Order: sequence, then structure tokens, then C-alpha cells
Amino acid sequence: MARAKIRTEDIIDTQVTLAKQADMATASVVYRKTPGTGVPEVQSLTTLKTDLAVWSVLTNNIAVNTTAGATANTDYVYFTTATLTLTLPTAVGNSNRYTVKCVAGVLTIDGAGAETIDGTATISVAVEDSVDLISNGTEWKVV
Repeated sequence: MARAKIRTEDIIDTQVTLAKQADMATASVVYRKTPGTGVPEVQSLTTLKTDLAVWSVLTNNIAVNTTAGATANTDYVYFTTATLTLTLPTAVGNSNRYTVKCVAGVLTIDGAGAETIDGTATISVAVEDSVDLISNGTEWKVV
């Protein structure tokens, strides 16, 4: 049996439902990425996240000397619970934000290699204090 072709203008607006939009992959969204007007497009959540410049945030409790993460487009939050040194990754090309709170012990934050933090090799953070750090492309800056 042949199917009749239906013209778009013959469809009543309320007859098109999400349930009738088949073949959409899990973790997909519908929005138009292509400039200008036209047909909506199915996009992945990863594409949407990139288009909206949404970053990930990773939270970690640390109790030993650690090198901070360096995954692009990821902000890091660290809670330190012992005397330790947190070594930052290279500041070169790093646009991540690092928030570090000293919960217990003595916290020392060190730049990678010869990189500095506001012009000094290391900074100390007192118990119950926190610090936010970002890179200017060559060194770390306290915000």
C-alpha cells in the first residue's frame, strides 16, 4: 500500500508532537546551529555544551601532594585536608579556574616548573581560607 504524501501546510500545529519525532539519539537536543533560518537540527549535548561555552567543574578532596588537573574547559575545586603541596599545571594556554580551600593542615600552592603565582614561586593558604587562581597565559594570578 502506497503512502500518501502530506504537505507541511496540511498538518495542524497541535498534531506534531515530540513523540512523533522518531530516530533521535539519546542525549540529543533540537536547535538550529547553522546560521540563518531553516530546519531545526538534532545536536548532541556535547555540541550544545561547546556552543554555549559551558564548562565542567570537578571537585576533589585531597590529602596528599597533588598536581592539579589540566583538562581544557574545566574548572577545578579542591578541598585540602592535610599538610600538602598542590602543584598547578602549566599556565601557558590554560584558561581553567582553580578554587582551593584549606580545610586542615598547611597548604602550599606551587606553579609548574619556574612559573610563578603573582610573581612568587609559591603561596600559602591558611586553614579555612580559600584562593581562586587563573592564568594570564604565562603565570598564575590570584583572583
